[in-house]
Amino acid sequence: MDETAQLLSLIGYIYDASLDPSLWPLVLGKAKGFVGGVAASLYSKDAVNKCGNMFYQNAGGIDPHYRDLYFDTYVKLDPTTTGHFFAELDAPVATNDIIPYQEFLETRFYREWARPQGFGGSRLRGDREVEHQRRLVRRLSPRTGWPRR
Repeated sequence: MDETAQLLSLIGYIYDASLDPSLWPLVLGKAKGFVGGVAASLYSKDAVNKCGNMFYQNAGGIDPHYRDLYFDTYVKLDPTTTGHFFAELDAPVATNDIIPYQEFLETRFYREWARPQGFGGSRLRGDREVEHQRRLVRRLSPRTGWPRR
């Protein structure tokens, strides 16, 4: 199936999940596969109160223990949270868009939560792969990327 057909199929699944929330884990898995991600979830983070909430997930590459640790402890330390709030609407954001990569590697968040899972931020991936993922994520945006008729 070509990329546009995959995107249209995924959009249909998203609409289905909006009517039947039990479908979100399946749909997030399809979105994760479409962009080549490690995990996909619908969650909220509160930058002021330093807390968060997981609603739906297809974690794949994230151990449930680390997911729970994130929301119990590390959501308060995540150096990307504030940057996510200031990011342009519908713009894909990578870790190194928010914090210099070397600085990220020095954070407690990285040392205790990300590194043990083998995560190094998108900087560890090649620039071409990151740009490819950004393009795919942009296509998921109903305001900028959905195929027009």
